[in-house]
Amino acid sequence: MSPEDQEELAYLNEVLTVLLDSLAREQQTDKQEKLQEYIRDIRSRIAALGSSGESRLASGKFASSNRGQPTFLNLDAPYPDQIFTILIWGSERSKFGTPERDYAGKSLCVTGLIQDYRGTPEIVVRSPAQISEK
Repeated sequence: MSPEDQEELAYLNEVLTVLLDSLAREQQTDKQEKLQEYIRDIRSRIAALGSSGESRLASGKFASSNRGQPTFLNLDAPYPDQIFTILIWGSERSKFGTPERDYAGKSLCVTGLIQDYRGTPEIVVRSPAQISEK
């Protein structure tokens, strides 16, 4: 990654932190929606910077999941308004126990290749070691 991209990534991560803090404190639904839109845009820009195949760290508060396979762990807002998704394919699911219960209400960090899936950044995890509590 070029020095310019590293600088932009650092800036975007700072902006993202401020937006997430604001979202956590905001009570008005219309303002929450606008903040979520900004957060989605910033995360998409971060995903674009991270699309070079390098591993990245993302974080957010667990908001919802499904119990099926594949398993989607949605961060910062429940589906379909999630800001970020952690994807566990069915072939890897048994390694993770019950993430929908284990991560409930917790802030998470996830490491891996950030990809964009229909406008929402996601990381596919293959090992529980890729997910940690913040």
